[in-house]
Amino acid sequence: MIQGSTYRSRRVEAPDRIDLDVAEPLLRPITGESARGILHLMLTGRPEMPPGAKLAPTPRGGDPLLGHLREGRVDPLNSFLRWQGECGDVVRLRLAAVTAHLLCHPRHVRHVLQESAKRFIKPMHGRRNLAGRAWA
Repeated sequence: MIQGSTYRSRRVEAPDRIDLDVAEPLLRPITGESARGILHLMLTGRPEMPPGAKLAPTPRGGDPLLGHLREGRVDPLNSFLRWQGECGDVVRLRLAAVTAHLLCHPRHVRHVLQESAKRFIKPMHGRRNLAGRAWA
């Protein structure tokens, strides 16, 4: 204890109950349908698709464990050009446990980055551009 200090320890009683002013419960009960959806997400790495929904094409090849990650890291520009030529303007890639999409047409890029920006997840922390430099 510091000399000349007037600090005194005191005992604080814990409340018996804490009431939260929340309109709906913090955790919803897990039903059979939601449990199936959670299990599907854990096993496949992507949410269940609605009936009739189409997925973007995936390029041939890819490591069973790492997917297209190794090829994209070794030669990214040529990999992107090959994937675009093989699959078109929207390409679905498997990068280890993550599914990502490569958009090759300026109209698609504008839609994701400007027109509907809040609907899409775009983590860019620590990412690098094709030249290997960090994004500004």
